[in-house]
Amino acid sequence: MNYSRFITAVSAARKASPIRVLTELMQQSPPSLISLAGGAPNPNTFPFKTATIIIKDETRVEIKEELMKRALQYSASAGIPELLSWLKDLQKTIHNPPTVDYSPQEGQMEMCITTGSQEGLCKVFEMLINPGDNILLDAPTYPGTLAALRPLGCNIINVPSDQHGMIPKALKEVLSRWDPEDVKKLKNDTPKFLYTIPNGGNPTGASLTTERKKEIYQDLLRGDHVWASLTCRPQCLPSCSPMLSPSLCGLPPSSAQELVPEMGSARCPCRISAS
Repeated sequence: MNYSRFITAVSAARKASPIRVLTELMQQSPPSLISLAGGAPNPNTFPFKTATIIIKDETRVEIKEELMKRALQYSASAGIPELLSWLKDLQKTIHNPPTVDYSPQEGQMEMCITTGSQEGLCKVFEMLINPGDNILLDAPTYPGTLAALRPLGCNIINVPSDQHGMIPKALKEVLSRWDPEDVKKLKNDTPKFLYTIPNGGNPTGASLTTERKKEIYQDLLRGDHVWASLTCRPQCLPSCSPMLSPSLCGLPPSSAQELVPEMGSARCPCRISAS
């Protein structure tokens, strides 16, 4: 699927900062290398040397001097390599997405660590939304989502929910306003994406049932929208395929849609290339 057509002109124009690229190269360099290019401060000037963190069960986490130097130094924008590697292994263990074993040229799964879900939401919204775009949301939905969306000038279309989350019938009724063929037009007003919280929704606390997740998934496959994928813990949703781990990744993707699992509520394509 060509995801690049969903991103804004501003996002498509963004290029990696040379300083950020240098930082990534520095992480792959031997400790003896002293770079004068990236503006990295001398770690011997850092005010903190070591730290000890005591968890409630009395477990002690020791941050030794060398690790502290790395923690206080500039790092790659995507995150500290060891943490990224751990998170990718976690995703493979829980979801085993097909893209995890792709080559970089094929769209291998990539991750970026943010300071929290709200920052992640803001980054995704700013990447995808132009003024006037139609966005589908649970009603009610997380207030932080509304705060991030409203300044972008999009049209928020509410989809009713009940004690079991978003109502599939209501979603069908909303989507019936558009013809699926409309998405093939260069300029169209079909919904850009759906944002939903399938488990422990905020503020309702509602969680989608297995059947609702499947039904909503199928409804979205009929269109060609970028969508917030539906996730759950492995025990919540049995896989529909013996080849995939038990999560929504087990549902059969179509030629027009690819499941891209990742941590958090917002789901993004593994990689976006803009021509």
